[in-house]
Amino acid sequence: MTKAWGKKCDFCSPAQPALWDYPTRTFDVVFPLGTKPPGFHSIGDWLACDECAEMIERNDIDAICRVAPPGLTRTNHRAVIEKFFANRLGERVGFG
Repeated sequence: MTKAWGKKCDFCSPAQPALWDYPTRTFDVVFPLGTKPPGFHSIGDWLACDECAEMIERNDIDAICRVAPPGLTRTNHRAVIEKFFANRLGERVGFG
């Protein structure tokens, strides 16, 4: 997902600086019919700020879902976060 957002946190907000890189497979999420956007396409690694990285390390999906970025409903954000966890490839690496 890093290509889309640049060097900002992919989990909470494009305003938070990324400090961690999470290796992740490319994946797609299709949202329910009538939802805008209709889906989500993630390419490669995801970046996280310190706060989101702490939630990821605790596997706290509920906490991460409470910080949905603009443009996604909580339900759709949860679907994306669950796919992230399912496609995560390993330990985080320092970034920046």
